[in-house]
Amino acid sequence: MSPSLNVVVVIEWLALPLAAEQLPIAKPQDVGMSSERMERIGQGLRAEIDKGLMPGAVVAIARKGKLVYYQSFGFLDKAAGIPMVKDAIFNIASMTKPLTTVGALILYEENRLLLNDPVGKYLPILDKMPVATLSGSEPARRKPTLQDLMRHTAGLTYGNRGDTPLHKAYPQGSQDSADTMTSTEFLSKLAALPLHYQPGSTWDYSLGLDVLGLIVESVAGDLLEAFWRSVYSSR
Repeated sequence: MSPSLNVVVVIEWLALPLAAEQLPIAKPQDVGMSSERMERIGQGLRAEIDKGLMPGAVVAIARKGKLVYYQSFGFLDKAAGIPMVKDAIFNIASMTKPLTTVGALILYEENRLLLNDPVGKYLPILDKMPVATLSGSEPARRKPTLQDLMRHTAGLTYGNRGDTPLHKAYPQGSQDSADTMTSTEFLSKLAALPLHYQPGSTWDYSLGLDVLGLIVESVAGDLLEAFWRSVYSSR
């Protein structure tokens, strides 16, 4: 599966502390992007809004320090008929997840990893995790991949998403893991536990992006924060 450059840039720039109105405006072609392909963003969002799947959105895309796309769509308050405005305030969370995924996709574009590579190729300690069953555990029918980590289908979860003994044995959350464990301790804890589901069979919001971040560190040869700073500051 090839990543879309447009999607990568959209997510990438969500992390930068910029005010879109303060950036110089440029045509997409001036910074190596396509106006025609970027229009697909609006088409996709309008279709979602028309289907009632989302009320509205604001999209700003910048590259090389120039604003190349800035549009609002749909409604700020659909019930009241108030259109979306570009300076709307949104409550968002977990932005490290898409940023970590973008980091992995950048490494993919550089041919340094593949999305269908097994997790164990980069983190051997996780290569042989079995899958929990009602009577114990069974071998995984296939190994979880980097794509599974990105889309929460690797068989992992957060410990705080259930009250079973296996949930209680899992790290409770990302913040808790970061505060109480080193990366090595975190991986060792996961490696000692079975997966909750057969890889690819079930979506469950999970520690998959935490694991993906450690893979990015392994491939990039640097801490994730340093990798982000070096890569994103160059785009």
